[in-house]
Amino acid sequence: MVVSLISFKEVILPLLLSIAGIVVYSIFVFNFYKFLALKNIFHLDLRQYNDFKSFLGDVYEVFLYSLEYLLILPFFIFVWFIIVVMILIFLNNNSGLEMILLLSMALVASIRICAYYSENLAKDLAKLLPFALLAIFLSDPIFPSFSYFREIILSLPSESSTIFYYFIFVFLLELILRITTFLKDMIVDGYYKDA
Repeated sequence: MVVSLISFKEVILPLLLSIAGIVVYSIFVFNFYKFLALKNIFHLDLRQYNDFKSFLGDVYEVFLYSLEYLLILPFFIFVWFIIVVMILIFLNNNSGLEMILLLSMALVASIRICAYYSENLAKDLAKLLPFALLAIFLSDPIFPSFSYFREIILSLPSESSTIFYYFIFVFLLELILRITTFLKDMIVDGYYKDA
């Protein structure tokens, strides 16, 4: 058996590239799902900028909280929605854009709702699809049709109203989840303080 440096490089280089790709993708998925599945994603604590010590300060604090969780967070959730759309496009070469958008938003919204119930459940749900994509790629390392991917991406503007409605939905969902959590915490904390 003769081992040559050229054949060694031909064997090892693809192995190293595959390892690097799997590791980089896994790190991305880990950070993606960990971030999306948190109930309280931001630790900006904009309240630290509240110098008022009166009723005006309370109003300002509510404004900062609203800015943090009702405007910034839905924007980030929407970015994750776009990432999930891209993953679903790669996973499915047959579905139309409407179905891909619907399933993507359903998954992202489900993860957000589960985050308020159990962050562990939300993390498991959030990593399911990205790791399914990795498993499919590992079992069949042929890339999906890029012409289909391009076709779907180019048809996104035709679904701009649906995408806008989904953004409004994410905003309202996060608002309802925040209000419900606030009321639950207030009632439970109030109940135990009185007991």
